[in-house]
Amino acid sequence: MLRAFSVVLIIAAATATARPVYAQTSGATGAQRRGHVFVSNGAKLKRLGGARSMLHFGFGMEWLGARGLGLGFEAGPRFVDYDFTRLDDIMLSVDVSYHPRSKSNPMKLDPFLDGGFSLGWEPVSDGQQTSFFSLGGGATYWWNPRRGIRFELRDAVTLDEPQTGYHYLGFRVGYTWLMGQK
Repeated sequence: MLRAFSVVLIIAAATATARPVYAQTSGATGAQRRGHVFVSNGAKLKRLGGARSMLHFGFGMEWLGARGLGLGFEAGPRFVDYDFTRLDDIMLSVDVSYHPRSKSNPMKLDPFLDGGFSLGWEPVSDGQQTSFFSLGGGATYWWNPRRGIRFELRDAVTLDEPQTGYHYLGFRVGYTWLMGQK
């Protein structure tokens, strides 16, 4: 609990002092389109005890408005115990995000908070669908005006019955790029 509070506190401090990101050109006020790919090392934590290691790959896109509010989607498979023959499900997500900005002094670090709704689908004949809501935050480090590396901590919580529900807690690392700006 203390670790989670510390992470939230660090993200809040970074958000309060944020400036525009390196990927933003001066004078640009329109929406941005961003793409990203990621890998996540995580754990499936059952509410009534037990845990499994998970590996999640994915890709996504995000449309980011001039005030820092964004809308995006992601998709990708999750594997149990890092075994590529043990597909757990395919996650499809729709997320909203907030990237705090200001007009002065561009910088290379872009902190963000995000959350949304996800659907996990098991691709087998009697496969079930699991609904999730997720919350997370992280930062993108832009090493040039169009390319960066993204770090994120995200928790996806099932909306199922308490007996069968679980958390999927994952740390993501990914590559992101600026696709365009109006």
